[in-house]
Amino acid sequence: MGLTEREEVMADVKEDVPGMTGDDAGNAHVEVVGVKHKEEVVEYDGREDKFPFKCSFSVKYASHEDANVVRNTMIVDGELNPGKVLREIDVNDCLLNVSFRSAEARLLRAVLSTFMDVLILATRTIEKFGGRSSLN
Repeated sequence: MGLTEREEVMADVKEDVPGMTGDDAGNAHVEVVGVKHKEEVVEYDGREDKFPFKCSFSVKYASHEDANVVRNTMIVDGELNPGKVLREIDVNDCLLNVSFRSAEARLLRAVLSTFMDVLILATRTIEKFGGRSSLN
């Protein structure tokens, strides 16, 4: 029996990001808590949604400070295609909430791939050297 698309995304994320499995007690402080993926066209005022392709997920960190460090790292660079891709990143307690909307599926895949590379680097850096919460 094959995996659903959501299960495939979760498996890829868990494989690529250290500590996101939640299975390993040494890395359990970082875990993916949810992924939402949608491909649909929504009608607003009789016109099609400009950004029908969506992906949202949350990553739980050990502290609000760690999540905020990662957020601040991720927002430095703006989107290369701001007219075709929308990105929202916020922190709620120790959760980093990420949401992308795109005009094209191809762009969404490319943006997510690049974003995940930087997210992995930021997460590994916090794990290796500790975040702000470990400096106090």
